[in-house]
Amino acid sequence: MKDKSLKIIFTGALALTLFGCGGSDSGDNGSQETRFTITASAQDGGTITPSTQQVVMGQTANFMLAAASGYRITSVTGCNGSLNGSNYTTGEVIADCSILASFGPESYIVEAQTSQGGSVEPEGLTVQHGDSAEFTVKPELAYQVSDVQGCNGSLAGNIYTTGAIVSDCKISITFTPLAGGAVLGRYFDNNDGTITDPQRKLMWMRCSFGQTWQNENCTGSAAWASSGYALNLTAFYNDGQYSDWRFPTLEELRSLVFCSSGTPSYWLESDFASQCTGNSSSPTIVGNVFPSTHAGANTYITSTAEGTGSGRLFYHVSFANGVVHGPNQAHGIHWRLVRNTD
Repeated sequence: MKDKSLKIIFTGALALTLFGCGGSDSGDNGSQETRFTITASAQDGGTITPSTQQVVMGQTANFMLAAASGYRITSVTGCNGSLNGSNYTTGEVIADCSILASFGPESYIVEAQTSQGGSVEPEGLTVQHGDSAEFTVKPELAYQVSDVQGCNGSLAGNIYTTGAIVSDCKISITFTPLAGGAVLGRYFDNNDGTITDPQRKLMWMRCSFGQTWQNENCTGSAAWASSGYALNLTAFYNDGQYSDWRFPTLEELRSLVFCSSGTPSYWLESDFASQCTGNSSSPTIVGNVFPSTHAGANTYITSTAEGTGSGRLFYHVSFANGVVHGPNQAHGIHWRLVRNTD
């Protein structure tokens, strides 16, 4: 009996010892975690932080983006994430992955506004940070540009160029009537390279003979010749619309002379002895109506002459100052054709 009792006690102790060893192994396995590495990089124009991050499997991670001055965030990709403002949050991480942040120049809106009397092209632009923009200012026939402001720019001819754009900005363009309104109602634009003077019932070519009307301007060089040769060149001139173009009379051509200073008057008309003085701009003609008019030594011929046949001597007008020349047989002349509208 004694031997049997001792054997039972020993067996129970062994069972207790084995049970305790099995519980310790299970606890050690449960404390282990799987981690993955996220690598973040940024192109020029900004940063992303941190550059690396260890993340437990199944969890997400956050990264902060910062654009440099003049730049903006354009895209962020990688790790199945999403962007909210400047914060990028990955999806649940199940493997090593990488993030790429891209940046581009900031862009701004530049708007242009005008008063009555003209227009501007374009009316607005999207401009990248640090770039400049150009706008074409177009006064109507009887108006002039009196003021242009905004976006730290400057006007050269009819082109307004902004300074370096670093924010949204606006350009304001003001037009005022030429000569206090002296030109208003004087000309009517036919939108085909011709202009009508309703007061005198005349239609004029806006360009000098030899030039081409293109993009609201006269391109090319004005033809020049002696009086007789010019008459021969235009004797049977036909522009496809009208075949009755002719040289203007002295009185008709003289009516185009415009003294921008109003000295001695805005319109010299038939006062052949006078010419524009004071601060009148040259050429002495309304430049919006007749662009690229020659203002040098060469004059413009008229059909008014003295004498007959090959001995005819013609009168000419110089748009350098509006003075009348002749009668003579000039060899350096230009011409602008006219026709009656009634």
